[in-house]
Amino acid sequence: AEKVKFQLRLGQSKPLYNAFKAIQDSPDWKTLSDARKRIVENQIKEAVLNGVSLDGDKREQFNKIEQELERLSEKFGENVLDATKKFEKLITDKKEIDGLPATALGLAAQSAVSKV
Repeated sequence: AEKVKFQLRLGQSKPLYNAFKAIQDSPDWKTLSDARKRIVENQIKEAVLNGVSLDGDKREQFNKIEQELERLSEKFGENVLDATKKFEKLITDKKEIDGLPATALGLAAQSAVSKV
């Protein structure tokens, strides 16, 4: 939660956004390399996507949604990891493992023996 709050605060920083806009609007813009222009443009785009232009209640609502999304994403990842760890497949037909290298067969055999 603290990480998300920090990222949102950084992404919604008006001084940073204004600094990048000033670079883009400056007469020196044409002299910048394409890579530097891309960096500035991406930073401006990221700030807009992070809600830099939102004010008051809209920004607060955006931040709450982002925090909830992060919480749900983390929970989803944990659930996927748990499901992956619990997954088992009993193989009774040797044709299902044809072509597996000997090392993979050895690991599978060890895993099967340790579960018995």
